[in-house]
Amino acid sequence: PGKDVYALTVIQLATVAVICWIGAAPDGIQAPLDGEVWFAIIFTAVFATALAFFIQTWAQSIMDASRVAIILTMEVVFAALTSVAVGQEVLSLQVILGGLLMLAAMLLIEWPRKDSTPEEVIYEPMAH
Repeated sequence: PGKDVYALTVIQLATVAVICWIGAAPDGIQAPLDGEVWFAIIFTAVFATALAFFIQTWAQSIMDASRVAIILTMEVVFAALTSVAVGQEVLSLQVILGGLLMLAAMLLIEWPRKDSTPEEVIYEPMAH
């Protein structure tokens, strides 16, 4: 909370760009010649990366840090489900049990206790 969401998003995007350039450098960096490829690159760069990073950073800025950490642990489960959905992973007993354990852990941590009172959460406006 209280951080500049736009600045953090730019830092995330710059970091990803540098890491990708470093990873691509050994094979040689060549610009695609096809217009459809450029469209796909720009579309995914804007919507799947920049917009997604911005929304995630904004959501993190208005949520409790422990709740954000719990939600982000679910990325592994979502990645596994996506991999199964597109046929790159087999839905094995190990994958199912791992996902169920992560869900159970998240529910256990988030489940309200009988002796606890709800925390007062103060939301700060998004910094510009």
